[in-house]
Amino acid sequence: MPVYTVYATVDHLSPAIKADVARGITRVHSELTGTPRFLAQVIFQDVSAGDFFLGGNPQRAVNVFVHGQTRSGRTPERKRELTIKLVEAVSKITSIDKRRIWTYIDERPASQMAEYGHILPDPGKEAEWLATLPPEDRTFMEANVWSPE
Repeated sequence: MPVYTVYATVDHLSPAIKADVARGITRVHSELTGTPRFLAQVIFQDVSAGDFFLGGNPQRAVNVFVHGQTRSGRTPERKRELTIKLVEAVSKITSIDKRRIWTYIDERPASQMAEYGHILPDPGKEAEWLATLPPEDRTFMEANVWSPE
């Protein structure tokens, strides 16, 4: 249900670090929102050296941008906590200073999102939604779960 796109300069995040970041983002999102882990998506976008600019100036230091898209309906306090925890997790996993981690959360109504071929439920209604899906779809979704950390 959430889609997080992580932007970083090419070759600054190894495949192993990317996997750890994906698990960290998934864990944080699941713990703070109750969303099942198999519904969280993390996509990495490598950025060529010289393509990061701040204040119109090219950046030579590593910066990581995390852009999350999620369903609307959570309190401002929960969204603030989610943003803070994402920054902390990515910084810890990558050993990149928090000042270099940029995180944004965008929201949209669940009725405007489809995953696994189905319109999504409102936050907190995932269990009811899953119960209404065909068994083969639930099995397919649940096969994407990572083992607990």
